[in-house]
Amino acid sequence: MKDNTMMLLEKMKNGEDGSKYFQYCDHTLYNLKESAEEAKYIKISEEYRIRINKADNIIDIATLGIECIAKMTGDKVFEKENMNKLSSIDKP
Repeated sequence: MKDNTMMLLEKMKNGEDGSKYFQYCDHTLYNLKESAEEAKYIKISEEYRIRINKADNIIDIATLGIECIAKMTGDKVFEKENMNKLSSIDKP
């Protein structure tokens, strides 16, 4: 079972078809990988949720929202473009 799991992960890493190994592998390893990824995003969103709840104005809330999305997706273009839009708005 362990060998099949290792082969499946190797095939996935290389972008190859690992379906023949899938039914014979240890699925708990794959589920743990998914759970770790999900936990990472939950932690990021919770950190930003707390900061957004403490924010005093809509500009700060929007800034934190943009930062959160950019951090979770790794999309620097999204962050730059939307921060530029936000900076053009009159501050309260």
